[in-house]
Amino acid sequence: MRLKAIVFSSAVLAIFIFYLPLFSLNATSSLHQDSIIASIIDNENNITNLNKIKDILAQIDEVYGGLYNKLNSGGKIIVFFDPAHGRLNNGKWEGEVTGRLSSTGFPEEYYSIQFARKLYRLLLSNKYIKVVSNDEYMRVLKGESNEYRRISFSETVRFAKSEKAFIILSEHLNNVSSLLKTDGMINMPGIHVTCDEAGNRYLTYISSSHEGYLTLYNKYDLSGLSKSIAYKLKEYIPLKGIRLNNWDYGAVADDRFSIFTDFPISVIFECGFISNPAEEVRLRDPEYQQKIVDTQYAAILKSIEKIFGVDISGFWLKKTNDNAEIIDLIKLSRISIYYLRKCFPEKAVNIINEIEKNYYKSYSDLIDPYIILKERIIKAENHFKKCVSLYKVNKNKEAKRNLIKAVKATGNEPIFTNLLDKYSNYANNNFKLKNITSQRKEKPEKILLHFKAGKANLNTPIILPVEKNQALEEALMMALSPGPETFAKLIKSFDEAYITKRIKKERYSEKRKRKIVYWEKEKIKINFKEGLFIVNLNNNLRVIKAKKVSQVLLDPGKYQNNQYLKNSYFAGNKKEKSL
Repeated sequence: MRLKAIVFSSAVLAIFIFYLPLFSLNATSSLHQDSIIASIIDNENNITNLNKIKDILAQIDEVYGGLYNKLNSGGKIIVFFDPAHGRLNNGKWEGEVTGRLSSTGFPEEYYSIQFARKLYRLLLSNKYIKVVSNDEYMRVLKGESNEYRRISFSETVRFAKSEKAFIILSEHLNNVSSLLKTDGMINMPGIHVTCDEAGNRYLTYISSSHEGYLTLYNKYDLSGLSKSIAYKLKEYIPLKGIRLNNWDYGAVADDRFSIFTDFPISVIFECGFISNPAEEVRLRDPEYQQKIVDTQYAAILKSIEKIFGVDISGFWLKKTNDNAEIIDLIKLSRISIYYLRKCFPEKAVNIINEIEKNYYKSYSDLIDPYIILKERIIKAENHFKKCVSLYKVNKNKEAKRNLIKAVKATGNEPIFTNLLDKYSNYANNNFKLKNITSQRKEKPEKILLHFKAGKANLNTPIILPVEKNQALEEALMMALSPGPETFAKLIKSFDEAYITKRIKKERYSEKRKRKIVYWEKEKIKINFKEGLFIVNLNNNLRVIKAKKVSQVLLDPGKYQNNQYLKNSYFAGNKKEKSL
């Protein structure tokens, strides 16, 4: 009997030891939580909220807590690779449909696949990392397929949470087309014939082009890992001879997508501008691509070491620090966002107040976005409460005004979606306003304009384009095609052209014993160098007015130019009919 008792006790002890880690992993009682979090749990009376918060805490503990011990026991850091755009239901790449095309006509996905595969191979080589995605994109990463369907960022978040992912990564390419050229999308300096959505033609001067590397990082990541990756890249990328984007010098806090509001740690890599012809040449070079992904990989590993105190760069795992506060910050931030997303703004504000009070001194740069968020919540809700109070006493006009102010305070941003739904429903039920959340002015519809052709007269304003390093003589000849005698007069006139400006000056007055201000007319020579000019002449061919512009509508009834409009007053009678 005694032997049986010992065996039984041993079995019970073994079972207890086996299940103890599972119990600890999912424990969310106030005993195992930071006092602030324990207070949140103790004060939450809504069962749905309570259970959801416990789920959030359990997942954070499982994914981010005790990282060194987890990895040392054979666990992995799970990286979720988000598919960048993809095929739409009509079979076309999203890059084709939305204009995310390179200067040579390739969709964004063509390049993002190449970068993603290279980064995937690096991540895969690290024994402490596991890469996951949806089935289609995993086959793409492995090189087994070149096809994948588009999934939304919301779907990415659901996938990543179900896989217990540590971070979401996404490889993208930028496409900011400064203009729509008559022969396609392009992003380069110079003078171009451009079109608007309706097809109207303009002459446009672009002074600079968009280029360079950019990382968009999670604005609401209180661990600081997303920001650290972005700033490490900001530091490392120039060392590889790669230019950073001018937007915040290559590291931008973002909150436009659900991966940045509904997931703790996430970054989007924007590897360069495929709409820039010179940069596209570099971006298609495999060696250049490898430089970029090597740097991304290094930034990810260095940031994990810095924030979570675990060095996974070598064969042996190393523990460098133990920052337990980070786990509490992740928990508090996620609970506050949960409350805001579920339309409990006061509870969200209370938690942000606790974050500010207890952690601001050490983590001010990470907490600042939450303070701004809190101020906007308070402002929006105060206007909404005023609206409700005014409506009750039949002050409908003032009530409506405050409701609109409440909407404007949110900026119509995704993190406020449910709050905006609340305002929208109130507007619809009480004021019959269905579009209360659409406060931004819509762009006027572009209409295709039709112009009458015909030769210009002497006083019709001239469109004078001057290309980079182009002599004035050549620019004038191309713009007006004048005869030799007239050409000589025009050159002299343009060389001597000036404008009169009133200049503010100061002089000392002996009589008043102080400086006095006066205005004086001054002639300033017009420098017809690189750019686009609208010029007016008088009957003696003298320049009487010249204005530098960035864009002008190619209207033959309003302007003259022989290069683009074929209607110069100074050209011969024989005219070409096409551009």
